[in-house]
Amino acid sequence: MEKTEFETFQMLEGVKLVDDNISIPGYDLCRYDDWENYIMENLNEKQLTIYGSVQKHFNKSAVILGIKVLANDSKEATEKSRILSEKFENVLSYIIGDLKFQYSIGTKNIRKSQFSNVVTYNEKGFGFGSKTENIHLNYNLSQQELLNEELGYKYIWEVIGKKQTNNLQKRIIIAIEWIGKALWERDKTKTYMQLIIALESLLQFQEKTLISSSTANQISEWSAFISSDDSSQRLEIYKKVKKLYEIRSAIVHSGKSSLSIENISDAFQLIKKLITQLCTDQDYLKLGSIEELNGIIAKKRFS
Repeated sequence: MEKTEFETFQMLEGVKLVDDNISIPGYDLCRYDDWENYIMENLNEKQLTIYGSVQKHFNKSAVILGIKVLANDSKEATEKSRILSEKFENVLSYIIGDLKFQYSIGTKNIRKSQFSNVVTYNEKGFGFGSKTENIHLNYNLSQQELLNEELGYKYIWEVIGKKQTNNLQKRIIIAIEWIGKALWERDKTKTYMQLIIALESLLQFQEKTLISSSTANQISEWSAFISSDDSSQRLEIYKKVKKLYEIRSAIVHSGKSSLSIENISDAFQLIKKLITQLCTDQDYLKLGSIEELNGIIAKKRFS
């Protein structure tokens, strides 16, 4: 059966559009009213009846995320659209870098606010306490920000839109997806560990030799060489990554739980700098595999 193109639409909550609409590779965003006008103009009478019966479930303050997919039927189109919207949300989380948990953006499981009620009682009396937490802000989203070339965002969207990607591009996207998952967490330990997974999925490399360095040493060294050409800055970055791994070991082996937002910020900023370099530096953009990246690192090491 030949696949046909479906237009799919999902409600994206937690954002406001700065522009009337936004178009990036693979995705289109518009305001609800504009989308509803489009729907009303293009649906037939039977389809309009169905729309009228379900629109009460729609959040009219949401932004519409449009994704075109090739599928055999609407069920397959729905599943493909959900997978692609999750990729979109992870990249958006990476771009925003919300380490203060001010925003809650997505097409599902959106955190609006959390209410906590406690009833107390003893022989002296009866009491009641209520508390509201995590009232999230709307993020102002613009096409200019999403397609920022200096930070590599345009390149990332282009890679996501590709049917085929090379080994290094796959690693970049996997790392970004782990970052997106990490920033969704509210448990600092889980956030931190997922950021380390992102770092390892990006740079971990095992040479086919009898003797190999530890993962921490290898990733610390690669991070230093990718991030800077200055020897003093390289040493500083090397030490930072080693420190990240010390914290990771403390979590794994001794149950360290007193993580600070600075610990998380250090990990996030380091990984984002690495991804930015790989997505903007012409020497890295022409590479197709982790083995080729290893070759560049080796040249830098001995130059």
